[in-house]
Amino acid sequence: MASAGLGGVGVSLAVTVLPLLGERITGSANAAGLPQTGQVLGTAFASFGLALLMFRSGRRPGLALGYGVGSC
Repeated sequence: MASAGLGGVGVSLAVTVLPLLGERITGSANAAGLPQTGQVLGTAFASFGLALLMFRSGRRPGLALGYGVGSC
């Protein structure tokens, strides 16, 4: 429960900070949403792959891989 709570805080902070970092790194307000777009697309592709793995092999291997990759 504690790790899920900390993960939620991390995601909330990332949503807030990523546009600020994107603008600061690129120097353009137009590109401020690029980091968050990358995060959303990466999550979508990863969840599709994990869902396919869970469909073929069951839930445990998919959860183990997802948590393993997420902890890196």
